[in-house]
This record gives sequence, structure tokens and C-alpha cells, in this order.
Amino acid sequence: MDQRGQSLLDHAHKAQVAEGLVRSTVDGIKGYRNPVIRLQASHAILTSDDQLRAARRDAIEALRSDGWTWEAIGSVIGAGKQRAWQLGHGL
Repeated sequence: MDQRGQSLLDHAHKAQVAEGLVRSTVDGIKGYRNPVIRLQASHAILTSDDQLRAARRDAIEALRSDGWTWEAIGSVIGAGKQRAWQLGHGL
């Protein structure tokens, strides 16, 4: 991984944006008193897997374009290089 890649990785770990997004989304859903809204919101997120998979593939493609190896990409999400390759190819 080159210096730019390491910088991106370090920033992501320090910023903890992913964890914050998940936490704020769940907290936002819990914040509604109306259980119908909570159900609709949680259901919408749980059924948006195609959109989330596409966003993940786009991110993987961007990293590959920047020269990241499958092993480095896998390490970001706690997976091996084979699984990273599978995810990058929509499998």
C-alpha cells in the first residue's frame, strides 16, 4: 500500500465515521416514538442491500484504481484477499 493509501486508512480509523454512521442511524430510528416509523425505517435499511452492495463495489473499484491490493482491501473490512475479490465482483 502506498503512502496515500496508508493515509486514507489511518484517517478512516481515527475518524470512526463508519461506526458513527451506524450508531446515529440506529439512534435516529430509536428516537421516534411512533413504532410504525421505527418499523418502516429499520425495514427500509435492512432491505436496501442492493444499494449498499453497489456502494461497497464502487468503493472497492476506487481503491483498486488507486492501486490497492485485494489483501489491503480485505484488511479494511476484516476479510481475506479472496473475499475482498468476491465482494469487488459482486459475489
